[in-house]
Amino acid sequence: MPFSINYFRSIFFILLFIGSGQNLPAQNLNKELIFTTVKEIVLEDDNNFTVIMQLENTSNDTINARLGLKIPSSVRSYSQDDLKIKINPRKKAFIPMKFTVNKSQMAGKLSLEFSIVDFKTKKEIGNSVTSIVVQQKRNIKIFPVQTNIFYRQEGDSIHYELKAINMGNQPESVLLTNVFPDFRGNFTSENKRIHVEAFQEKIIRFSRYVDREMMKIEAFQVNVSGYSSDGDFVGNVFFTIQNASSNRVYVDPSMLNQNWTNHSSNYVRLTARDINSLNANYNLMAHQEFSVGLNEFAYNINGTSWEGDQDMVLADSWVKYQRKNKGILVGSINNNDFDIPINGRGMMLFNNYDKNNNRIVVGTVEKNYNLLDDWDKEIFRNSHTTFANSRFLINGDNELETTVLFDKNYSTSNFILTNGYRWITPNKWSHSVKFGYGLSKFRADNNVENSLSASANVSGTIGKFDFYSSNYFSSGYYPGTRKGALYLNQRLQRTFSKFSMWSSFTLTNNNPKSIDPYLINYTRANESKALRFETGIAFKIANHFNFSISPKFNLEKSNVLNYETFTYTPMSFRSAYVNSAFTWLSNSRVHQVVFNALGGFSELNDLEKVDPIIYGQLTWNVKNFQLNTTYQRGSMMIAEVYSTNDLNHQLERFNSSVSYRQSFFKKRLNTAVTAYYNVDKNFGNTLTFGASVDYQPTDHFVVNAQANFSQYDSKTLYSKQTYLQVGVQYNLPAKRIATDVKDGMLNLFVFYDYNANGIFDEGDKVADNRNVKINETNFITDLEGNIKYKKVPYGNYLITLPGQKWFAQNYHVNLNTKTTSISIPMQQTGVVRGKIEYELSSKLEYQVSANLVGFTLVFNHESGQVFSVKTNDRGEYTAFLPVGNYTFHIVENSLPEHVYVKKYLNKVTVEKEQNITYEPLILKIKERKVNIKRFGN
Repeated sequence: MPFSINYFRSIFFILLFIGSGQNLPAQNLNKELIFTTVKEIVLEDDNNFTVIMQLENTSNDTINARLGLKIPSSVRSYSQDDLKIKINPRKKAFIPMKFTVNKSQMAGKLSLEFSIVDFKTKKEIGNSVTSIVVQQKRNIKIFPVQTNIFYRQEGDSIHYELKAINMGNQPESVLLTNVFPDFRGNFTSENKRIHVEAFQEKIIRFSRYVDREMMKIEAFQVNVSGYSSDGDFVGNVFFTIQNASSNRVYVDPSMLNQNWTNHSSNYVRLTARDINSLNANYNLMAHQEFSVGLNEFAYNINGTSWEGDQDMVLADSWVKYQRKNKGILVGSINNNDFDIPINGRGMMLFNNYDKNNNRIVVGTVEKNYNLLDDWDKEIFRNSHTTFANSRFLINGDNELETTVLFDKNYSTSNFILTNGYRWITPNKWSHSVKFGYGLSKFRADNNVENSLSASANVSGTIGKFDFYSSNYFSSGYYPGTRKGALYLNQRLQRTFSKFSMWSSFTLTNNNPKSIDPYLINYTRANESKALRFETGIAFKIANHFNFSISPKFNLEKSNVLNYETFTYTPMSFRSAYVNSAFTWLSNSRVHQVVFNALGGFSELNDLEKVDPIIYGQLTWNVKNFQLNTTYQRGSMMIAEVYSTNDLNHQLERFNSSVSYRQSFFKKRLNTAVTAYYNVDKNFGNTLTFGASVDYQPTDHFVVNAQANFSQYDSKTLYSKQTYLQVGVQYNLPAKRIATDVKDGMLNLFVFYDYNANGIFDEGDKVADNRNVKINETNFITDLEGNIKYKKVPYGNYLITLPGQKWFAQNYHVNLNTKTTSISIPMQQTGVVRGKIEYELSSKLEYQVSANLVGFTLVFNHESGQVFSVKTNDRGEYTAFLPVGNYTFHIVENSLPEHVYVKKYLNKVTVEKEQNITYEPLILKIKERKVNIKRFGN
């Protein structure tokens, strides 16, 4: 046992010795000196910091020592490293030490080791360690390497590059999304994830094959956006991709951005459906817009014919002509902007129909959608609508609108006059008011009812809150679609940095009346009242995860039809529920999930029975696949209760749809399959399958086929239906801008003029693959050095050939004939470099600006050609000049006042591909004249 006691005693003292050495900020090797420093310093924005050494001499002797410092290579000391320290007996000392951390230091922890060494014994009498915590700094940006990219022929590959620069102190992972137009009105996207180390940069390249579709486009933009690993937006980069083909048709520069989006707006399409069946039908659709000078034409055709005795239908078909924004439209007219919708066949005259300024529209239609039906004057007299609308801008963006409408049917005649005004106040609040007068006459007894309508809308910002107010009222006999209606909607919302909140209130009261007594049941069916309130919050809960939740309350009253007695019974409905939405977007941004869930309760006719409401919707998108599934039990609105046809049956339904799309052969072949399944407790089950194929063998020709199968099954009915549809489409040329300006062709031939005689002769070569600019439009010469620019409007054009080793003068061309041909010689060049500087020699000189930028030098070639260059902010100039002898001078009016040039040799000889550095040109400042008066005794 004594052995065991001694053994454990030894272990205890060893552990005690080890534990006593674990001093956190300092280790005092000499009891006479107490030495400490701060344990930890956190660096956030500033890389400079100070460590204060605290020393206390507890002895009766003076301590003479020096400081020993051990620091990482990324830390630099502003103080003396080998510092001598003297501390008198029983005294304290506080010594600050200043340091800085290299800006390229990555995030993490660094250690600074301080030691105090006695001068006499050379032994360490104290030490301490301070930890420096470098906080994470995230700062990554993306920039284009070159913003303008050119292509000239099919089969080329375009490459556009961007630079990702990580200026933060930690590695970054960035998702780049490259969005590229498909020239059919849509976009394609490509994702690429990159990793960039701290304080490093990386070049990323995207490539694209130039196909036939791209060759039809004059210019377009490509967008690359970047997102960090946390989903934060890094930046957007735009590249302008330009067609530089040597053989092109003129495109108005103002239309470059819209050119590809309306690429296929004109077409002719023929389809056949259910061939060799009783329901076989054929459909012709066509749309085209074109111009001849200032005359603009357009037509739309939609005609369907059936086999058998059924009449052919021609609907949604019209012809339009306009010149200088004034025109006429004949055929189908559909417009829902009026209080009574316009729908029928007729004629319309207009001025600025597609604009808000000085817009006038006048027309009349018969209420018949088929243009092929026989015209009957009596039918038109009893069933037509005549309308007029004007819209004018006043004081900038303020808008005044007036509408007049006369509508007649077999029982009533209606008249509506409305006036509206929209304006924006200096505090950016938007207002609109509208007042209407209505008159209705029942033709059977000449009974007349007058009515009114009014609306007011306001939106703007109150502090940090956004406010929206929409309000409408009409009396019961108002002839418009919304008659006897009261609608009040108010919404208040605020967006914070991490979340947003909103509240809305809606009150509706519909009490329509009819001057026609035969429509009394219609008015009873549409009587209703509703009060709705909603509030909510939406926020981001994690990377790529968003969540919103909003409680809602709904109170409604209406009438329900009793089919046995054919009378209407009042019905009241209440519901309260909470709606939540959850969205997730993957890092690649091609995978998305959206889930909506709703839960609450509803009550019908003040009964004690409370029915639950359960609703869920899931949407899943991944690349070309989409799934949408919905389940609902219980009614959220009174309309859903009414739709069940039985108030004792609760609404319950489930539906699911799935679709998949895939393209082949560079999107020449496009396929899609869809499926839909619906189960409804009250109405039965529906199952549908569909498939479609589109094939484009040539640029303008498309063949398509569709197949569909559907099945419906309920307690009272079972049916199946299958149809097959095939069709062809031919895309017509796009509309050109209406203009009365004549156009012609501009032919250019570019060559290397080796003998500098301005003529293409022996020894000269064609200049293929040279960049040429006509105004701001870029071209690249073909293998023969030619450029053909077709249908160019008559006018003045500037032709320039940028380059350094070869030079061609600028050409100012007035195009006024059908064909203009120009040969452009390019001459070899050399480079003349130099600088301009001031000479200061007197205190009596005028005070002038020391700015050296913008001084103009003019070089005169022996042939008479004149060239000019300007100095940069350092007074330097670089001139690329054709080979030959020159005299040159500084333009005096480009110099400051009181400044002149010291004499210099103004001759220089330029040789091909040679750099000539000319001696500095000295600017002198004039001396001021000073009158000195002397005074004697």
